[in-house]
Amino acid sequence: FAPGQLATEKTAEVSSEMIKHMAEEPGFRFPAIEDIVRAVSHGEGPTSSAFGIEINPQLLELKPESARQLVPHSLLFKTRGGQSTCDVFVDTRGKGQGGWNLRGGKGGEIEFWEPASLPRDKRWVIVHFGIDLSGLDAFTRTFARMAAGRGMKGLEQPHRDDVYDMSRYEHNKMLADELERLQGKYRGGIGLLMAILPGKEAENARYLYPTIKRWGNTKGVPTQCINGLKMAPPFGKGGGKGGGRGPKVLGTDGSYSAGILLKVNLKLGGANGVSKAMNQSNSVVSAKPTMVVGLDVNHAGRGSTADSHPAICYSLDCLCSKWATEVTSQKAKEELVPAEWLKARMVHAAQEFHKRNNCPVQRLFFYRDGLAHNMFSAAVVQEVAAIKSAMEQLGICPELVYIVVQKRTRARFCMRTPDGRRYEKPPYGLVVDREVTDATHHTAAGDFYLSPHFALKGTPRPAHYHVIVDEANLTADQVHDFTFELCHVYQRATKVVSCPAPVYYAHLAAFQAQYNSTNWRDESAAWETGSAASGGSSGSSATVLLPMHKDHDGKLWQV
Repeated sequence: FAPGQLATEKTAEVSSEMIKHMAEEPGFRFPAIEDIVRAVSHGEGPTSSAFGIEINPQLLELKPESARQLVPHSLLFKTRGGQSTCDVFVDTRGKGQGGWNLRGGKGGEIEFWEPASLPRDKRWVIVHFGIDLSGLDAFTRTFARMAAGRGMKGLEQPHRDDVYDMSRYEHNKMLADELERLQGKYRGGIGLLMAILPGKEAENARYLYPTIKRWGNTKGVPTQCINGLKMAPPFGKGGGKGGGRGPKVLGTDGSYSAGILLKVNLKLGGANGVSKAMNQSNSVVSAKPTMVVGLDVNHAGRGSTADSHPAICYSLDCLCSKWATEVTSQKAKEELVPAEWLKARMVHAAQEFHKRNNCPVQRLFFYRDGLAHNMFSAAVVQEVAAIKSAMEQLGICPELVYIVVQKRTRARFCMRTPDGRRYEKPPYGLVVDREVTDATHHTAAGDFYLSPHFALKGTPRPAHYHVIVDEANLTADQVHDFTFELCHVYQRATKVVSCPAPVYYAHLAAFQAQYNSTNWRDESAAWETGSAASGGSSGSSATVLLPMHKDHDGKLWQV
Protein backbone atom coordinates (compact mmCIF):
# COMPACT_ATOMS: atom_id res chain seq x y z
CA PHE A 1 0.00 0.00 0.00
CA ALA A 2 1.12 3.56 -0.67
CA PRO A 3 1.38 5.87 2.38
CA GLY A 4 -2.09 7.10 3.29
CA GLN A 5 -3.85 4.68 0.93
CA LEU A 6 -7.13 3.29 2.23
CA ALA A 7 -6.88 -0.46 2.87
CA THR A 8 -10.09 -2.23 1.82
CA GLU A 9 -9.19 -5.51 3.53
CA LYS A 10 -6.90 -6.78 6.27
CA THR A 11 -3.62 -8.27 5.20
CA ALA A 12 -2.11 -11.24 7.03
CA GLU A 13 0.53 -8.96 8.53
CA VAL A 14 -2.09 -6.49 9.84
CA SER A 15 -4.15 -9.33 11.32
CA SER A 16 -1.06 -10.69 13.05
CA GLU A 17 -0.29 -7.31 14.61
CA MET A 18 -3.91 -6.91 15.74
CA ILE A 19 -3.86 -10.29 17.46
CA LYS A 20 -0.61 -9.46 19.26
CA HIS A 21 -2.01 -6.13 20.42
CA MET A 22 -5.33 -7.57 21.60
CA ALA A 23 -3.84 -10.58 23.42
CA GLU A 24 -3.57 -8.77 26.75
CA GLU A 25 -3.18 -10.52 30.06
CA PRO A 26 -5.98 -10.05 32.61
CA GLY A 27 -3.65 -7.91 34.72
CA PHE A 28 -3.68 -5.31 31.91
CA ARG A 29 -7.05 -5.92 30.25
CA PHE A 30 -9.37 -5.57 33.23
CA PRO A 31 -7.79 -2.44 34.80
CA ALA A 32 -7.98 -0.82 31.34
CA ILE A 33 -11.68 -1.70 31.12
CA GLU A 34 -12.26 -0.23 34.58
CA ASP A 35 -10.49 2.99 33.55
CA ILE A 36 -12.68 3.28 30.43
CA VAL A 37 -15.87 2.71 32.42
CA ARG A 38 -14.91 5.31 35.00
CA ALA A 39 -14.24 7.84 32.25
CA VAL A 40 -17.62 7.12 30.65
CA SER A 41 -19.41 7.20 34.01
CA HIS A 42 -18.15 10.71 34.69
CA GLY A 43 -19.76 11.78 31.44
CA GLU A 44 -23.24 10.56 32.33
CA GLY A 45 -25.74 13.33 31.65
CA PRO A 46 -29.47 14.00 31.50
CA THR A 47 -29.91 11.93 28.32
CA SER A 48 -28.70 8.65 29.83
CA SER A 49 -30.57 9.38 33.04
CA ALA A 50 -33.79 9.96 31.08
CA PHE A 51 -33.45 6.48 29.62
CA GLY A 52 -32.72 4.98 33.02
CA ILE A 53 -29.17 4.01 32.07
CA GLU A 54 -26.75 3.60 34.94
CA ILE A 55 -23.22 2.26 34.63
CA ASN A 56 -21.66 0.35 37.49
CA PRO A 57 -17.95 1.19 37.42
CA GLN A 58 -17.11 -2.01 39.30
CA LEU A 59 -16.59 -5.39 37.65
CA LEU A 60 -19.30 -7.94 38.40
CA GLU A 61 -18.00 -10.27 41.09
CA LEU A 62 -19.66 -13.67 40.77
CA LYS A 63 -20.88 -15.58 43.77
CA PRO A 64 -19.05 -18.85 44.51
CA GLU A 65 -22.06 -20.95 43.47
CA SER A 66 -22.18 -19.30 40.02
CA ALA A 67 -18.93 -20.81 38.73
CA ARG A 68 -16.87 -23.94 39.15
CA GLN A 69 -13.82 -25.61 37.67
CA LEU A 70 -14.46 -28.88 35.87
CA VAL A 71 -12.15 -31.84 36.47
CA PRO A 72 -9.90 -32.54 33.46
CA HIS A 73 -10.24 -35.89 31.71
CA SER A 74 -7.36 -38.27 31.07
CA LEU A 75 -6.85 -39.85 27.66
CA LEU A 76 -6.06 -43.33 26.44
CA PHE A 77 -3.22 -44.21 24.06
CA LYS A 78 -1.30 -47.42 23.38
CA THR A 79 2.02 -48.51 24.80
CA ARG A 80 4.97 -49.25 22.52
CA GLY A 81 4.05 -52.20 20.34
CA GLY A 82 0.33 -51.63 20.89
CA GLN A 83 0.20 -54.37 23.52
CA SER A 84 -1.87 -52.46 26.07
CA THR A 85 -3.47 -49.10 26.81
CA CYS A 86 -1.90 -46.35 28.86
CA ASP A 87 -3.33 -43.28 30.58
CA VAL A 88 -2.08 -39.85 29.55
CA PHE A 89 -2.93 -37.16 32.06
CA VAL A 90 -3.57 -33.46 31.44
CA ASP A 91 -0.99 -31.15 33.02
CA THR A 92 -2.49 -28.98 35.75
CA ARG A 93 0.34 -26.54 36.50
CA GLY A 94 2.50 -23.97 34.81
CA LYS A 95 2.45 -22.92 31.16
CA GLY A 96 1.82 -26.49 30.08
CA GLN A 97 -1.47 -26.79 31.94
CA GLY A 98 -4.36 -27.95 29.86
CA GLY A 99 -2.03 -30.01 27.64
CA TRP A 100 -0.24 -33.35 27.58
CA ASN A 101 2.72 -34.99 25.87
CA LEU A 102 3.26 -38.39 24.28
CA ARG A 103 6.76 -39.02 25.54
CA GLY A 104 6.87 -42.25 27.46
CA GLY A 105 9.24 -43.15 30.26
CA LYS A 106 12.96 -43.69 29.64
CA GLY A 107 12.84 -41.81 26.34
CA GLY A 108 10.25 -44.11 24.76
CA GLU A 109 7.30 -42.97 22.71
CA ILE A 110 3.59 -43.60 23.21
CA GLU A 111 1.70 -45.00 20.22
CA PHE A 112 -1.54 -43.72 18.74
CA TRP A 113 -4.77 -45.39 19.83
CA GLU A 114 -5.21 -46.64 16.26
CA PRO A 115 -2.11 -46.05 14.09
CA ALA A 116 -2.81 -45.79 10.38
CA SER A 117 -0.74 -47.57 7.76
CA LEU A 118 0.08 -46.63 4.21
CA PRO A 119 -0.99 -49.47 1.87
CA ARG A 120 1.96 -51.32 0.33
CA ASP A 121 0.98 -50.36 -3.21
CA LYS A 122 0.79 -46.65 -2.31
CA ARG A 123 3.71 -44.21 -2.20
CA TRP A 124 4.61 -41.29 0.03
CA VAL A 125 5.47 -38.52 -2.44
CA ILE A 126 6.91 -35.09 -1.67
CA VAL A 127 6.65 -31.98 -3.81
CA HIS A 128 8.47 -28.73 -3.03
CA PHE A 129 8.99 -25.32 -4.59
CA GLY A 130 12.71 -24.78 -4.20
CA ILE A 131 14.31 -26.02 -0.98
CA ASP A 132 17.63 -27.30 0.31
CA LEU A 133 17.40 -31.07 -0.22
CA SER A 134 19.84 -31.86 2.59
CA GLY A 135 17.44 -30.11 4.98
CA LEU A 136 14.57 -32.07 3.46
CA ASP A 137 16.43 -35.35 4.00
CA ALA A 138 16.93 -34.48 7.65
CA PHE A 139 13.23 -33.76 8.04
CA THR A 140 11.98 -36.92 6.32
CA ARG A 141 14.42 -39.03 8.35
CA THR A 142 13.05 -37.55 11.60
CA PHE A 143 9.47 -37.81 10.39
CA ALA A 144 9.83 -41.50 9.44
CA ARG A 145 11.41 -42.27 12.82
CA MET A 146 8.60 -40.53 14.69
CA ALA A 147 5.95 -42.26 12.56
CA ALA A 148 7.37 -45.66 13.47
CA GLY A 149 7.40 -44.60 17.13
CA ARG A 150 3.69 -43.81 16.93
CA GLY A 151 2.99 -47.29 15.53
CA MET A 152 2.38 -46.19 11.92
CA LYS A 153 3.59 -48.42 9.08
CA GLY A 154 4.51 -47.72 5.47
CA LEU A 155 6.00 -44.27 6.11
CA GLU A 156 9.66 -45.13 5.65
CA GLN A 157 11.88 -42.30 4.44
CA PRO A 158 11.08 -41.73 0.74
CA HIS A 159 13.72 -42.13 -1.93
CA ARG A 160 14.98 -39.04 -3.77
CA ASP A 161 13.11 -40.31 -6.84
CA ASP A 162 9.85 -39.62 -4.95
CA VAL A 163 10.76 -35.97 -4.33
CA TYR A 164 9.78 -33.47 -7.05
CA ASP A 165 10.61 -29.80 -7.58
CA MET A 166 7.43 -27.98 -8.67
CA SER A 167 8.81 -24.43 -8.61
CA ARG A 168 8.27 -23.96 -12.37
CA TYR A 169 4.51 -24.58 -12.14
CA GLU A 170 3.30 -21.08 -11.39
CA HIS A 171 -0.43 -21.44 -12.04
CA ASN A 172 -3.05 -23.64 -10.46
CA LYS A 173 -3.99 -25.40 -13.71
CA MET A 174 -0.37 -26.25 -14.47
CA LEU A 175 0.20 -27.53 -10.95
CA ALA A 176 -2.96 -29.66 -10.95
CA ASP A 177 -2.02 -31.21 -14.31
CA GLU A 178 1.46 -32.09 -13.03
CA LEU A 179 0.04 -33.65 -9.86
CA GLU A 180 -2.26 -35.73 -12.04
CA ARG A 181 0.74 -36.86 -14.09
CA LEU A 182 2.55 -37.91 -10.91
CA GLN A 183 -0.50 -39.87 -9.75
CA GLY A 184 -0.43 -41.88 -12.97
CA LYS A 185 3.28 -42.54 -12.62
CA TYR A 186 2.75 -44.91 -9.68
CA ARG A 187 0.97 -48.20 -10.24
CA GLY A 188 -0.90 -48.04 -6.93
CA GLY A 189 -1.14 -44.27 -6.89
CA ILE A 190 -0.02 -41.74 -4.30
CA GLY A 191 -0.94 -42.68 -0.73
CA LEU A 192 0.26 -39.44 0.87
CA LEU A 193 1.22 -36.21 -0.87
CA MET A 194 3.36 -33.93 1.26
CA ALA A 195 3.81 -30.41 -0.11
CA ILE A 196 6.59 -28.16 1.21
CA LEU A 197 5.24 -24.66 0.54
CA PRO A 198 7.48 -21.59 0.18
CA GLY A 199 7.08 -18.10 1.59
CA LYS A 200 4.54 -16.83 4.05
CA GLU A 201 1.10 -18.29 4.63
CA ALA A 202 -0.58 -15.33 2.92
CA GLU A 203 1.40 -16.05 -0.24
CA ASN A 204 0.69 -19.79 -0.14
CA ALA A 205 -3.02 -19.15 0.27
CA ARG A 206 -3.21 -17.46 -3.15
CA TYR A 207 -3.07 -20.64 -5.22
CA LEU A 208 -0.64 -23.31 -3.98
CA TYR A 209 -2.54 -24.48 -0.92
CA PRO A 210 -6.03 -24.28 -2.51
CA THR A 211 -4.88 -26.09 -5.66
CA ILE A 212 -3.25 -28.92 -3.74
CA LYS A 213 -6.24 -29.34 -1.44
CA ARG A 214 -8.73 -29.23 -4.32
CA TRP A 215 -6.77 -31.87 -6.23
CA GLY A 216 -6.37 -34.15 -3.21
CA ASN A 217 -10.02 -33.81 -2.17
CA THR A 218 -11.36 -34.81 -5.58
CA LYS A 219 -8.75 -37.51 -6.34
CA GLY A 220 -8.85 -39.29 -2.99
CA VAL A 221 -5.24 -38.49 -2.08
CA PRO A 222 -4.47 -37.38 1.51
CA THR A 223 -2.43 -34.16 1.38
CA GLN A 224 -0.28 -32.52 4.04
CA CYS A 225 1.05 -29.01 3.45
CA ILE A 226 4.06 -27.79 5.41
CA ASN A 227 5.55 -24.33 5.70
CA GLY A 228 8.98 -24.67 4.10
CA LEU A 229 10.47 -21.81 6.12
CA LYS A 230 9.82 -23.81 9.30
CA MET A 231 10.84 -27.18 7.90
CA ALA A 232 14.13 -26.36 6.13
CA PRO A 233 15.94 -23.28 4.79
CA PRO A 234 15.45 -22.28 1.14
CA PHE A 235 18.31 -22.35 -1.34
CA GLY A 236 21.11 -19.99 -0.42
CA LYS A 237 20.40 -19.90 3.33
CA GLY A 238 21.52 -22.00 6.23
CA GLY A 239 23.24 -24.85 4.40
CA GLY A 240 21.80 -24.50 0.92
CA LYS A 241 23.71 -23.24 -2.12
CA GLY A 242 25.67 -20.22 -1.05
CA GLY A 243 25.85 -21.21 2.60
CA GLY A 244 25.37 -18.66 5.33
CA ARG A 245 23.48 -18.75 8.58
CA GLY A 246 19.77 -19.01 7.95
CA PRO A 247 16.75 -18.82 10.24
CA LYS A 248 16.19 -21.44 12.90
CA VAL A 249 14.34 -24.40 11.37
CA LEU A 250 12.46 -27.29 12.93
CA GLY A 251 13.06 -30.06 10.41
CA THR A 252 15.07 -32.24 12.80
CA ASP A 253 12.93 -31.41 15.83
CA GLY A 254 11.00 -34.53 16.83
CA SER A 255 8.19 -32.50 18.39
CA TYR A 256 7.63 -30.71 15.06
CA SER A 257 7.25 -34.02 13.22
CA ALA A 258 5.05 -35.31 16.05
CA GLY A 259 2.66 -32.40 15.52
CA ILE A 260 2.40 -33.09 11.79
CA LEU A 261 1.83 -36.80 12.46
CA LEU A 262 -1.28 -35.94 14.49
CA LYS A 263 -2.84 -34.72 11.24
CA VAL A 264 -1.40 -37.35 8.93
CA ASN A 265 -2.66 -40.24 11.05
CA LEU A 266 -6.21 -38.85 10.91
CA LYS A 267 -6.09 -38.28 7.16
CA LEU A 268 -4.99 -41.88 6.64
CA GLY A 269 -7.92 -43.15 8.71
CA GLY A 270 -6.32 -43.64 12.12
CA ALA A 271 -7.28 -42.37 15.57
CA ASN A 272 -4.81 -40.58 17.82
CA GLY A 273 -6.30 -40.96 21.28
CA VAL A 274 -9.63 -41.31 23.09
CA SER A 275 -11.14 -39.95 26.27
CA LYS A 276 -10.89 -42.41 29.13
CA ALA A 277 -14.25 -41.23 30.51
CA MET A 278 -16.03 -42.15 27.27
CA ASN A 279 -14.62 -45.66 27.66
CA GLN A 280 -16.31 -46.10 31.04
CA SER A 281 -19.80 -47.44 31.69
CA ASN A 282 -21.06 -44.36 33.55
CA SER A 283 -20.39 -41.86 30.76
CA VAL A 284 -23.10 -40.06 28.81
CA VAL A 285 -22.13 -41.85 25.57
CA SER A 286 -21.89 -45.28 27.18
CA ALA A 287 -25.35 -45.15 28.74
CA LYS A 288 -26.88 -45.34 25.26
CA PRO A 289 -25.36 -45.59 21.74
CA THR A 290 -24.59 -41.94 21.13
CA MET A 291 -23.68 -40.02 18.00
CA VAL A 292 -22.21 -36.52 18.22
CA VAL A 293 -22.63 -34.02 15.38
CA GLY A 294 -21.11 -30.62 14.66
CA LEU A 295 -22.46 -28.16 12.07
CA ASP A 296 -20.90 -24.91 10.87
CA VAL A 297 -21.40 -22.56 7.91
CA ASN A 298 -18.57 -20.54 6.36
CA HIS A 299 -19.38 -17.22 4.70
CA ALA A 300 -17.49 -15.10 2.20
CA GLY A 301 -16.00 -11.84 3.42
CA ARG A 302 -17.92 -8.61 3.76
CA GLY A 303 -19.16 -7.29 0.42
CA SER A 304 -18.64 -10.58 -1.43
CA THR A 305 -21.49 -12.48 -3.10
CA ALA A 306 -19.62 -15.78 -3.14
CA ASP A 307 -21.46 -18.85 -1.87
CA SER A 308 -21.63 -19.91 1.75
CA HIS A 309 -20.59 -23.45 2.60
CA PRO A 310 -22.12 -25.62 5.35
CA ALA A 311 -20.23 -28.60 6.74
CA ILE A 312 -21.47 -31.36 9.00
CA CYS A 313 -19.16 -33.68 10.94
CA TYR A 314 -20.49 -36.72 12.84
CA SER A 315 -18.95 -39.42 15.00
CA LEU A 316 -18.90 -43.00 13.76
CA ASP A 317 -18.18 -44.70 17.08
CA CYS A 318 -19.16 -44.26 20.71
CA LEU A 319 -15.63 -43.17 21.66
CA CYS A 320 -15.76 -40.17 19.30
CA SER A 321 -12.48 -41.27 17.74
CA LYS A 322 -13.71 -41.72 14.15
CA TRP A 323 -15.52 -38.99 12.24
CA ALA A 324 -17.08 -38.44 8.83
CA THR A 325 -17.61 -35.08 7.13
CA GLU A 326 -19.84 -33.78 4.36
CA VAL A 327 -20.01 -30.33 2.76
CA THR A 328 -22.20 -28.44 0.31
CA SER A 329 -22.82 -24.90 -0.96
CA GLN A 330 -25.77 -22.57 -0.50
CA LYS A 331 -26.75 -18.98 -1.25
CA ALA A 332 -24.41 -16.29 -0.01
CA LYS A 333 -24.75 -15.13 3.61
CA GLU A 334 -27.45 -17.66 4.51
CA GLU A 335 -26.83 -19.19 7.92
CA LEU A 336 -29.60 -21.79 8.23
CA VAL A 337 -28.86 -24.84 6.09
CA PRO A 338 -31.44 -26.25 3.63
CA ALA A 339 -33.75 -28.71 5.40
CA GLU A 340 -33.57 -31.20 2.52
CA TRP A 341 -29.78 -31.35 2.61
CA LEU A 342 -29.61 -31.64 6.39
CA LYS A 343 -32.24 -34.39 6.44
CA ALA A 344 -30.41 -36.41 3.78
CA ARG A 345 -27.09 -36.04 5.58
CA MET A 346 -28.55 -37.08 8.94
CA VAL A 347 -30.18 -40.14 7.36
CA HIS A 348 -26.81 -41.14 5.93
CA ALA A 349 -25.02 -40.41 9.24
CA ALA A 350 -27.43 -42.56 11.26
CA GLN A 351 -27.12 -45.39 8.74
CA GLU A 352 -23.31 -45.29 8.89
CA PHE A 353 -23.39 -45.26 12.69
CA HIS A 354 -25.71 -48.29 12.72
CA LYS A 355 -23.51 -50.14 10.23
CA ARG A 356 -20.32 -49.60 12.26
CA ASN A 357 -21.79 -50.25 15.72
CA ASN A 358 -24.41 -52.89 14.94
CA CYS A 359 -27.05 -50.82 16.72
CA PRO A 360 -29.11 -47.71 15.92
CA VAL A 361 -28.44 -44.29 17.38
CA GLN A 362 -30.32 -43.84 20.66
CA ARG A 363 -28.93 -40.47 21.74
CA LEU A 364 -27.89 -37.61 19.48
CA PHE A 365 -25.84 -34.58 20.54
CA PHE A 366 -25.98 -31.83 17.91
CA TYR A 367 -23.62 -28.85 18.39
CA ARG A 368 -24.61 -25.98 16.10
CA ASP A 369 -22.04 -23.22 15.66
CA GLY A 370 -22.71 -19.62 14.77
CA LEU A 371 -26.41 -18.92 15.38
CA ALA A 372 -27.39 -15.54 16.82
CA HIS A 373 -30.08 -15.31 19.49
CA ASN A 374 -32.69 -14.08 17.02
CA MET A 375 -32.29 -17.26 14.94
CA PHE A 376 -32.99 -19.83 17.65
CA SER A 377 -36.69 -20.13 16.82
CA ALA A 378 -35.99 -20.45 13.08
CA ALA A 379 -33.40 -23.14 13.80
CA VAL A 380 -35.99 -25.18 15.71
CA VAL A 381 -38.48 -24.85 12.87
CA GLN A 382 -35.99 -25.70 10.11
CA GLU A 383 -32.97 -27.62 11.39
CA VAL A 384 -34.36 -29.45 14.41
CA ALA A 385 -37.40 -30.46 12.35
CA ALA A 386 -35.12 -31.78 9.59
CA ILE A 387 -33.14 -33.87 12.11
CA LYS A 388 -36.31 -35.37 13.57
CA SER A 389 -37.72 -36.05 10.10
CA ALA A 390 -34.53 -37.93 9.19
CA MET A 391 -34.79 -40.16 12.25
CA GLU A 392 -38.49 -40.81 11.62
CA GLN A 393 -37.66 -41.90 8.07
CA LEU A 394 -35.38 -44.59 9.56
CA GLY A 395 -37.99 -45.64 12.11
CA ILE A 396 -35.90 -44.59 15.12
CA CYS A 397 -36.41 -41.93 17.78
CA PRO A 398 -33.11 -41.04 19.47
CA GLU A 399 -33.02 -38.51 22.29
CA LEU A 400 -31.98 -35.22 20.69
CA VAL A 401 -29.82 -32.69 22.52
CA TYR A 402 -29.48 -29.60 20.30
CA ILE A 403 -26.92 -27.07 21.56
CA VAL A 404 -25.98 -23.74 19.98
CA VAL A 405 -22.32 -22.73 20.35
CA GLN A 406 -21.51 -19.01 20.20
CA LYS A 407 -17.73 -18.60 20.03
CA ARG A 408 -17.63 -14.86 19.38
CA THR A 409 -18.66 -13.67 22.80
CA ARG A 410 -17.60 -10.45 24.49
CA ALA A 411 -17.68 -11.93 27.97
CA ARG A 412 -14.36 -12.38 29.77
CA PHE A 413 -13.66 -13.88 33.18
CA CYS A 414 -10.72 -13.50 35.52
CA MET A 415 -9.70 -14.19 39.11
CA ARG A 416 -8.25 -11.96 41.77
CA THR A 417 -4.89 -12.86 43.23
CA PRO A 418 -4.97 -13.94 46.92
CA ASP A 419 -3.97 -10.45 48.02
CA GLY A 420 -6.82 -8.97 45.95
CA ARG A 421 -4.56 -6.46 44.17
CA ARG A 422 -4.27 -7.96 40.70
CA TYR A 423 -6.24 -9.97 38.16
CA GLU A 424 -5.07 -13.28 36.75
CA LYS A 425 -6.27 -15.89 34.28
CA PRO A 426 -9.12 -18.16 35.31
CA PRO A 427 -8.37 -21.89 35.54
CA TYR A 428 -9.02 -23.94 32.44
CA GLY A 429 -12.31 -25.81 32.62
CA LEU A 430 -14.15 -22.82 34.10
CA VAL A 431 -17.94 -23.00 33.71
CA VAL A 432 -20.31 -20.15 34.63
CA ASP A 433 -24.05 -20.82 34.59
CA ARG A 434 -25.59 -18.19 36.87
CA GLU A 435 -25.87 -14.40 37.24
CA VAL A 436 -24.67 -13.64 33.70
CA THR A 437 -26.88 -16.24 31.99
CA ASP A 438 -30.55 -16.38 30.98
CA ALA A 439 -32.74 -17.73 33.76
CA THR A 440 -35.75 -18.18 31.43
CA HIS A 441 -34.42 -21.21 29.50
CA HIS A 442 -36.80 -24.16 29.49
CA THR A 443 -34.08 -26.85 29.61
CA ALA A 444 -32.31 -27.94 32.80
CA ALA A 445 -28.90 -26.97 31.44
CA GLY A 446 -30.18 -23.65 30.09
CA ASP A 447 -27.22 -21.63 28.88
CA PHE A 448 -23.70 -21.45 30.23
CA TYR A 449 -20.23 -20.10 29.52
CA LEU A 450 -17.37 -22.55 29.26
CA SER A 451 -13.68 -21.65 29.09
CA PRO A 452 -12.14 -25.12 28.71
CA HIS A 453 -8.66 -24.14 27.59
CA PHE A 454 -5.64 -22.43 29.06
CA ALA A 455 -4.59 -19.33 27.12
CA LEU A 456 -0.82 -19.16 26.63
CA LYS A 457 -1.19 -15.49 25.75
CA GLY A 458 -3.84 -12.99 26.72
CA THR A 459 -7.18 -13.67 28.37
CA PRO A 460 -9.12 -16.81 27.41
CA ARG A 461 -12.39 -16.19 25.56
CA PRO A 462 -15.21 -18.46 26.70
CA ALA A 463 -17.85 -19.88 24.39
CA HIS A 464 -21.53 -19.35 25.18
CA TYR A 465 -23.66 -22.50 24.97
CA HIS A 466 -27.45 -22.59 24.68
CA VAL A 467 -29.23 -25.92 25.21
CA ILE A 468 -32.25 -25.41 22.94
CA VAL A 469 -33.59 -28.99 22.97
CA ASP A 470 -32.87 -31.66 25.61
CA GLU A 471 -34.94 -34.80 25.13
CA ALA A 472 -32.47 -36.80 27.24
CA ASN A 473 -33.40 -34.79 30.37
CA LEU A 474 -29.74 -34.40 31.30
CA THR A 475 -28.64 -32.42 34.31
CA ALA A 476 -26.68 -29.22 33.86
CA ASP A 477 -23.57 -30.95 35.24
CA GLN A 478 -23.86 -33.75 32.67
CA VAL A 479 -24.06 -31.29 29.77
CA HIS A 480 -21.16 -29.23 31.13
CA ASP A 481 -18.93 -32.24 31.70
CA PHE A 482 -19.64 -33.87 28.35
CA THR A 483 -19.04 -30.61 26.46
CA PHE A 484 -15.76 -30.19 28.34
CA GLU A 485 -14.89 -33.80 27.52
CA LEU A 486 -15.36 -33.14 23.80
CA CYS A 487 -12.81 -30.32 24.08
CA HIS A 488 -10.23 -33.01 25.01
CA VAL A 489 -10.73 -35.15 21.88
CA TYR A 490 -9.78 -32.64 19.19
CA GLN A 491 -7.14 -34.92 17.76
CA ARG A 492 -5.14 -32.30 15.90
CA ALA A 493 -3.71 -31.00 19.17
CA THR A 494 -2.23 -32.29 22.42
CA LYS A 495 -4.17 -29.87 24.58
CA VAL A 496 -7.70 -29.02 25.64
CA VAL A 497 -9.12 -26.69 22.99
CA SER A 498 -11.62 -23.84 23.21
CA CYS A 499 -14.69 -25.60 21.78
CA PRO A 500 -15.93 -29.17 21.17
CA ALA A 501 -14.07 -31.27 18.59
CA PRO A 502 -17.00 -31.72 16.15
CA VAL A 503 -17.45 -27.96 15.98
CA TYR A 504 -13.76 -27.52 15.14
CA TYR A 505 -13.84 -30.26 12.51
CA ALA A 506 -16.95 -28.78 10.88
CA HIS A 507 -15.37 -25.34 10.94
CA LEU A 508 -12.26 -26.57 9.10
CA ALA A 509 -14.31 -28.45 6.50
CA ALA A 510 -16.64 -25.50 5.87
CA PHE A 511 -13.65 -23.27 5.15
CA GLN A 512 -11.98 -25.76 2.79
CA ALA A 513 -15.23 -26.44 0.90
CA GLN A 514 -14.71 -23.29 -1.16
CA TYR A 515 -11.77 -24.95 -2.94
CA ASN A 516 -14.11 -27.59 -4.37
CA SER A 517 -16.36 -25.00 -6.01
CA THR A 518 -16.65 -25.39 -9.79
CA ASN A 519 -16.03 -21.66 -10.25
CA TRP A 520 -13.23 -21.30 -7.73
CA ARG A 521 -10.36 -19.05 -8.85
CA ASP A 522 -7.14 -18.04 -7.15
CA GLU A 523 -8.37 -14.43 -7.20
CA SER A 524 -11.49 -15.37 -5.22
CA ALA A 525 -12.63 -13.10 -2.41
CA ALA A 526 -11.25 -13.26 1.11
CA TRP A 527 -13.09 -15.64 3.40
CA GLU A 528 -13.96 -15.45 7.05
CA THR A 529 -12.53 -18.16 9.26
CA GLY A 530 -15.69 -18.67 11.23
CA SER A 531 -19.43 -18.70 11.07
CA ALA A 532 -21.32 -15.46 11.48
CA ALA A 533 -25.06 -15.03 11.75
CA SER A 534 -26.73 -13.43 8.76
CA GLY A 535 -30.30 -12.95 7.76
CA GLY A 536 -29.86 -12.02 4.12
CA SER A 537 -28.98 -13.58 0.80
CA SER A 538 -27.64 -12.37 -2.48
CA GLY A 539 -30.51 -14.18 -4.13
CA SER A 540 -28.27 -16.03 -6.56
CA SER A 541 -28.24 -19.82 -6.78
CA ALA A 542 -25.38 -21.65 -5.16
CA THR A 543 -22.78 -23.23 -7.39
CA VAL A 544 -22.12 -26.95 -7.40
CA LEU A 545 -19.19 -28.39 -5.47
CA LEU A 546 -16.93 -31.00 -7.00
CA PRO A 547 -17.65 -34.20 -5.03
CA MET A 548 -15.25 -35.48 -2.42
CA HIS A 549 -13.61 -38.74 -3.47
CA LYS A 550 -15.03 -41.85 -1.77
CA ASP A 551 -11.57 -42.74 -0.42
CA HIS A 552 -11.98 -39.85 2.07
CA ASP A 553 -15.15 -41.37 3.57
CA GLY A 554 -14.87 -41.81 7.33
CA LYS A 555 -11.61 -39.87 7.52
CA LEU A 556 -10.81 -36.39 8.79
CA TRP A 557 -9.51 -35.09 5.45
CA GLN A 558 -9.93 -31.45 6.52
CA VAL A 559 -7.44 -31.44 9.39
